Amino acid sequence: MAAIAINGVDIAPTTLGLCGIKNPDWMKGSDLSHHRINKPAAGPEPDSAYLQNAVPTGYPDSINTPCRGLVTRDGRKNVCFENRSWLLFNLNDDAFEEASLAQKK
Repeated sequence: MAAIAINGVDIAPTTLGLCGIKNPDWMKGSDLSHHRINKPAAGPEPDSAYLQNAVPTGYPDSINTPCRGLVTRDGRKNVCFENRSWLLFNLNDDAFEEASLAQKK
């Protein structure tokens, strides 16, 4: 199964799509409900998804620091944590994000 890049702005159009309600013309985002209910795509899908955690998570098993990143449909993931080096992963070859490609030469 191909990866689906979903952004926060896609939640409302996808929810309406799951309910069978047409999205208003002014609404931003993509209706991705066709992945769940096996119908044709209503329009183009996003090529990437923006990730952000602006505050620490508070979970003991996490890095627990603010971060921002981008995941692309082709399986690339860039992440930047506060006061740390950038990370780059190819999720197709390294699904568990064990080896960053950012510092490799």
